[in-house]
Amino acid sequence: MSTHTQPTPLPCPQKWNNYPLEVSRTCKSKRALAAYQARMARDGKDIFVSEIEPRFVDIWERRQDADDFQPMERVSSLERLDKFTGDGSSDPSCRFIFLYTESSRGKLCCTLGQLNRVLAHHEVMPSFLDFCFEFKNKENPTVSTMFRFEDQLSPHSKDAPLRMQHAFNIVAPEKDNRHDNEHPWHIRHTTAYHSFNFTEARSTWITVKANRVIRERIISTGESLGFKGTDMHQQAKAQFTYSLFTHIQILEWCTEGWGGYIAYLEERVRKHATAIKLAPVEALSRKAPRRKSRPPLAPGPAATGFSHYSSNEPQPSGIGGRIRSNLSRMASGFSGHSRITTVTEPHHPLGVPLGEEAAEGEDEEQLDGIFRFDDLQRIRQVTDDAEQAGMIIRENLRILGTIRERYRDLFSSLQKGHLGSACNIDTLPYEDLLIDFCRQLSVLQGDLESYDSRVQVLLRSLERNEEMFQGILQYGNMRVGEYYARSAETSAETMEKWTVRMHQIAAETEQQTVSMHAITVLTLIFLPGTFVSVRILISPLPSSFHLVCCSTPTLFSSGIWDFNASKSHNMGDWETRIPALKLFLAISLPLMAVALLCWWITYRWAKGKHRIPSDWIFDALKPSNAFKSVAPAGREPAL
Repeated sequence: MSTHTQPTPLPCPQKWNNYPLEVSRTCKSKRALAAYQARMARDGKDIFVSEIEPRFVDIWERRQDADDFQPMERVSSLERLDKFTGDGSSDPSCRFIFLYTESSRGKLCCTLGQLNRVLAHHEVMPSFLDFCFEFKNKENPTVSTMFRFEDQLSPHSKDAPLRMQHAFNIVAPEKDNRHDNEHPWHIRHTTAYHSFNFTEARSTWITVKANRVIRERIISTGESLGFKGTDMHQQAKAQFTYSLFTHIQILEWCTEGWGGYIAYLEERVRKHATAIKLAPVEALSRKAPRRKSRPPLAPGPAATGFSHYSSNEPQPSGIGGRIRSNLSRMASGFSGHSRITTVTEPHHPLGVPLGEEAAEGEDEEQLDGIFRFDDLQRIRQVTDDAEQAGMIIRENLRILGTIRERYRDLFSSLQKGHLGSACNIDTLPYEDLLIDFCRQLSVLQGDLESYDSRVQVLLRSLERNEEMFQGILQYGNMRVGEYYARSAETSAETMEKWTVRMHQIAAETEQQTVSMHAITVLTLIFLPGTFVSVRILISPLPSSFHLVCCSTPTLFSSGIWDFNASKSHNMGDWETRIPALKLFLAISLPLMAVALLCWWITYRWAKGKHRIPSDWIFDALKPSNAFKSVAPAGREPAL
């Protein structure tokens, strides 16, 4: 490699605000660069924190003549950033720039000016902004991956450096041990940019992550890896080795958390799968649907309806817990120690015991209480998480495969001697490094493929469990339909018995009504004559006055017949007074006719008032008026 260490010409200050329009070497068109700049200006408030919020950039670097890295510095202002990107600064042999986000779904913890100055100074390819656009406040974290590269390995001029640069992001689960919650695993992503200058043996890294996991990995590795040696070729080889090793450190992160995360998903599946496969579905489906209470058909204090759980008793949660609770009650035989409360049912007026229907469903736990729709939703959620995990693993495999092919192409270029002759370097040590690097990438790819196989097996198991769960729900619905069909048939038979009994009561009532009419008519016939012939006396008593009815017989003592007469008949001595008889009949017969007429008028009026018109009945039988009131507005038929 060439021994000159002249730094790359730094961009002038006005380029910081014009990034990426002023990037000197790029394959992007001017129109594409202008679109990048316009989008950064438009969406900047959603991507970057404001000036009043905490904003900082961590920089960790190693100079050309130093054996180790310098202490990391936190830069929180543009003035302090001038120390690293100003006109009088020089680039080190290796520099790491750590950017952070508020969260895995949050903004970048830097300003637009800070990012533009970093990117413009290091001549970062404009396509790196595609990754920056993903950092904004959103509901779900980023799960897709991207890979961008823009190499400059063909010299355009004698002083133009040869370098390769690429950027990628990877996604992996991380376990949050700070909170002991039900869902400790979270999907997070990491973005990395790398540039290696073959001409000057300089390496630049930019990483973006919400936490400091990647930063701690890189720092711990860099502090243990020495860069001793004064030979320029040894320094260049060590720098290239560290560049490849940093790739491995970052890419290993996307493979380490999948084992625990998939085990976590499998545990969630096991809780539901065991209950679905071992539940006594046939036994549970024979139980009547649960009803908390119903109004009694017969009076009495014992008519309390179906039995139910005590309100102060804890209810089992989850499919497995509900099944275990149900099996324990079934084994106990629903004795006095059972959680089911035994009640005494009254008897039906027709002789059918009211407790017969309740005894069929006195066990509280049925299919609808064990297999609920929210359990199906939980299974669907696990399926969604597993499908997302499989998609992320395949995305990471694609990134690893792309990086592997990229360094294979570099290896081919070194073998052909193009890059080695241009940079004046010995290619044999680099070929060995690239072969070892590709082997390590193959190991990581094998791990991800193994995890992907586990996820596919998990998805097939979830699919079978979901089908079985839906089958259980459908079977339970079918048995519930059968139960209600039997209940409807029983109710119809009961109503038929009630109808027969009501018909008998109606016939008896009709007979009694005829008798009452006969009694009424006879009473009306004899009442006027009795009224005319009776005598009422007012008898003064010593203490008070009372109205006293005379107890003298009415008809024979009225004077129409004289039993002291001299005429003799077969039935005794009596004489009929014709004028008195005529007077009696002249008064009694009209009164009897008036009484009968008043009764008949009153009877017809009452009968007409309580009669429902026939046209109302016909209208009610029409299908279109089946659910409408048959009475006119403002009037209801009297029953």
